Amino acid sequence: MLQRRNVIDTRQPSQQILPRLSSIAALALFAFAPLLLTSCGAEEYEKRLDNTRQLFAHMEMLDGQLHRDWVDPDVGVRLRLPLQFASMAASSGAAGGSLGGTGGAAPGAVTDDRQPKYMNIELPGLRGAFVARLKIIAANGAAAHEDGFVYVLTNHHLANAGDRLKGFHREVATLLSQTLRVSAKPEDERQETFPRSVGTFAQPVTYKSLTLNPTEPVFGVERQFAIYMYEQGDIQTVVLFVLPKDVDGVERLTDRIPLCLETLRITGDKPAVPAAGSSPATGKPAGF
Repeated sequence: MLQRRNVIDTRQPSQQILPRLSSIAALALFAFAPLLLTSCGAEEYEKRLDNTRQLFAHMEMLDGQLHRDWVDPDVGVRLRLPLQFASMAASSGAAGGSLGGTGGAAPGAVTDDRQPKYMNIELPGLRGAFVARLKIIAANGAAAHEDGFVYVLTNHHLANAGDRLKGFHREVATLLSQTLRVSAKPEDERQETFPRSVGTFAQPVTYKSLTLNPTEPVFGVERQFAIYMYEQGDIQTVVLFVLPKDVDGVERLTDRIPLCLETLRITGDKPAVPAAGSSPATGKPAGF
């Protein structure tokens, strides 16, 4: 007769429980996997939704502070200007820049009315000029108004000028510092990126910047010259702000200038001499 033997499990209690826990964990993971995946998907969705909200909020802020794009199709430059600035029209037949690149007008040449009348120089490579009547706080605390200017310069006119092409930024900075009798060295320049707080929704634009503060009034007005120099391949662009000192906060330029600078866009990386007589200022943005 066969005798039934009692089989005794000699494993420790913990060893008996572990396989059961493993089985239970596997079943739980299988059961809740869709929920986990859904949770991860929800987090990603919320992240994208938040980025979209930031993008639209930023676009709304730009639209509330800046004009739509000013575009110079001859050299492929676009920029959004602060709302109070209006485009200055070039004289008929005036080129977008000094094609000779000397900074002086040739005999018989058409004078460009966009060039500054408060200095005895011409800005090289001038492509666009903008003016605004700005409220300032006078020395006695009274309100007054003075003109502010924004200029866009490029080195396209130097496309066939050899080594001068890459020295355009230094040429502009030197011309202004010597004219204003303000000492300025390359080490005085600093790097600035706009927007200053970079998110996933904004393309950063990095400049070398230089600020010149003349010790004496320029044509009867105390002015500040802020030079922002941008480089893309062989193309060098300057955005120059010439503003009266002590601009009233109601003008919101401390907000609008950084927003303006982040909107600079350049097409390509190799400059070509623009057509003689091209006048980009006539292609003014909507609202000007």
